[in-house]
Amino acid sequence: MKKIYLFLLGFFFISNLSIAQVYVILNSNNSIENLNKTDIENIYTLKKKNWDNGSKIIVIDNKDENASKKFYGFFGKQVSDFRKIWLRAQFSGEGQAPLVLNNDDEVIQKVSNEVNSIGFVTKKDVGKNAKIAFQIE
Repeated sequence: MKKIYLFLLGFFFISNLSIAQVYVILNSNNSIENLNKTDIENIYTLKKKNWDNGSKIIVIDNKDENASKKFYGFFGKQVSDFRKIWLRAQFSGEGQAPLVLNNDDEVIQKVSNEVNSIGFVTKKDVGKNAKIAFQIE
């Protein structure tokens, strides 16, 4: 019994280590240096649609299950809660759902190529054309 308990404890610890952090990233040419939790939530709930300079924010959703659970869980919600918000905004004409990409590499590439984009990844190394604006632990 003790071996099973130790195995399960170890498995739980290792599985949580693999998604210990999520990074919110911006293009390196974006004038914003840091974001806070409220800023990010407002962007991902489509309440904030433009950067301070008036440019439209390009919101990117990472389809990676571990990254998504950690990111959306940080706001006390599930991915499905945000998807409902996005659908409502789309149907009412008040906003557009985020661009959904498959993994960290695709998100980093898109953010690196689009100055006004925002995304989230589990990789800390985002390259020279993107920067970390917030870290979720």
